[in-house]
Amino acid sequence: MPLLALNNIEVVYDSVALAVKGVSIDVERGGLVALLGANGAGKPISICGDMAGDPAFTWVLLGLGLRSLSMSPHLIPAVKSIIGASRLDEMEALLATVLPLRSETQVEDLVMGVMRERFPLELASAEKS
Repeated sequence: MPLLALNNIEVVYDSVALAVKGVSIDVERGGLVALLGANGAGKPISICGDMAGDPAFTWVLLGLGLRSLSMSPHLIPAVKSIIGASRLDEMEALLATVLPLRSETQVEDLVMGVMRERFPLELASAEKS
C-alpha cells in the first residue's frame, strides 16, 4: 500500500475560490500522515481522528499550524489543559527538533518524552479514557 492514496478527487472552481471535494484518503492502519496548507493563504486545515485527540501530539499539530482539531469529547479536557498551559514558541521549538528526525520511532520517542515530562497528568488522564 502506498504511504498516501487520494481517490475520487473533484476540483470545483467558482469566480473566487477553488475547492477540492469528495476526496477519499487511504492511509495504512497505524500510519500517520499530515496534510499541510498555508492557513494565511485561505487554505485552512483541520484534522479529525485519533491523532487530533491525542494530547501527546497537541504541540506537534499546533506547531505545524493546525488550528482546528476534532476529537472525542472525553479527550477535550486534556487537550484544552495542554493548550492553556503552553506557548506557541514552545510548540514550534519541539517541531523544529522533530522535523529533521529520520524515523517514526525517533519522532515518537522525542515527542512522548517531552510531553510526558511537561504534562504527565494530561497524558495519564487521556490514557485512562
